[in-house]
Amino acid sequence: MSETTSRRPGRRYWLIALLSLAWNGFGALDFTMTATRDVTWLANVPPGLIDWLDSEPSWTIGPWFIGVWAALAGSLLLLTRSRWAAPAFVVSILGLSVTHGWDIASAMPGLTDVVNIITMVVVWAVAVALLWYAVRKTKQGVLR
Repeated sequence: MSETTSRRPGRRYWLIALLSLAWNGFGALDFTMTATRDVTWLANVPPGLIDWLDSEPSWTIGPWFIGVWAALAGSLLLLTRSRWAAPAFVVSILGLSVTHGWDIASAMPGLTDVVNIITMVVVWAVAVALLWYAVRKTKQGVLR
């Protein structure tokens, strides 16, 4: 009979898991409010960007949906110490790749603004870091 051993996570693990939940929870909130065109949420968005969002092909919402909700699932799976966190983060990165690929290919308004470039870099850095972290914790036996 094979016995699986798992390591108990420390405080840093729980802090990272909770921060990832907050980060990806905000992404899910942004997706929901933008996809439903919440007037209050979009009040400070430039009109050109709203027009661009409204003219997007309908297929573009799928990868965005998948990326955002898979990332949130990955965070929840970190909190439950599930080994499925890493695959969820892989799926989220695939959705992010298609979404950002479309943003670039379709010349999203404001794409070259410094703030938007920094935002894209930070989103990618966090996504890759969370995947790396989940893989590392799986190998260490923290995730089971």
